[in-house]
Amino acid sequence: MSANAADKAAVADTDDILFVEDPTARINDEPRKHEMLEDDPASGQRRIVPYIFKAGEKLQLPTHTAMRFAKAGMIVTDQNGQLYKPPSQVSDDAMRHLAPGECIARYDELKQEALLMRCKLIVGGEKFNKASRIADLIAFLTESDAKKAAELRARSAENDDGTEDISALSGDGTATVGGALSQAALAKIFGAVEG
Repeated sequence: MSANAADKAAVADTDDILFVEDPTARINDEPRKHEMLEDDPASGQRRIVPYIFKAGEKLQLPTHTAMRFAKAGMIVTDQNGQLYKPPSQVSDDAMRHLAPGECIARYDELKQEALLMRCKLIVGGEKFNKASRIADLIAFLTESDAKKAAELRARSAENDDGTEDISALSGDGTATVGGALSQAALAKIFGAVEG
């Protein structure tokens, strides 16, 4: 495996390294050069650092650099070949709905306690406890999400008659009214209101 000389020196702790491969590098083509803006710890200034990727070779890089390459679509693995995925990214639209301190995460990024709490909110989740395996909790949540999405699609299809959908199914089996509703939708819920 090859790595840039500057990065070999920068990687002191083997727990803080990952391996990065450019899946677009081809054997008969020139090596691919990617540049990344990074802080220089020695000077405190930002600098552009070049990284050269050859076909089939992995660069040994600090985790913070490797994860930025993962976000850009590179293949990132640890010393055992385990694939690393970048954390979930939030769209500008979704960001408007998050409170400070909240984020969007994949289930495999959450701790067992957080998964268990989410399972307990769903009908059927009462079967889980602190001894439950993380894989079982994730499977339950994923299955629940798939059912909920199918129910919402079915409701949407039933509602293709041009009327406004006034409720959304939640994972606990109840229907909740959400969002701003038009006067027509409010009339459907509460009956016609005399003005």
